[in-house]
Amino acid sequence: MTSNVLHFHTDAEIHKAAETARQTFRSGITKPLKYRRHQLEQLWRLVDDNTDLIIEALKKDLHKHKNETVLGELVPAKEEINDALEHLEEWAKDEKVVPALVNRVGVTCLKRKEPK
Repeated sequence: MTSNVLHFHTDAEIHKAAETARQTFRSGITKPLKYRRHQLEQLWRLVDDNTDLIIEALKKDLHKHKNETVLGELVPAKEEINDALEHLEEWAKDEKVVPALVNRVGVTCLKRKEPK
C-alpha cells in the first residue's frame, strides 16, 4: 500500500494527544503488569502489521534500502519488544533494600518499581 499524501498535525492536536497520554498515566491504568504486557504486544503488532509502510517511509525520508530497514530497524525493534515481554515480571519485582543500621530492627524495606 503506497500513499504519496503526507498528513500533518497541528500543534494543538499534538498537545491534546500528549495530554491524553498524561491523563491515562495519572489514572493509574499503566501500573498493572497485565496492562504493560498488552501494550508491548500491541506495539509488536503495530510494527508487524505496518512493516511495508515503515519500509516505504524510511525509503522516502532517508533513502534506506528495504534490507537496511528490516535488519537495522524492524528486527531490532521486535527483538527489544520480545526481550521486554520476556523480562517484564523480573524487571518489575520488588527489591529488598538494607536499611540504615538505626532502622534495621524489625523493619523490612522494599524498593517498588512502578512507572513514573
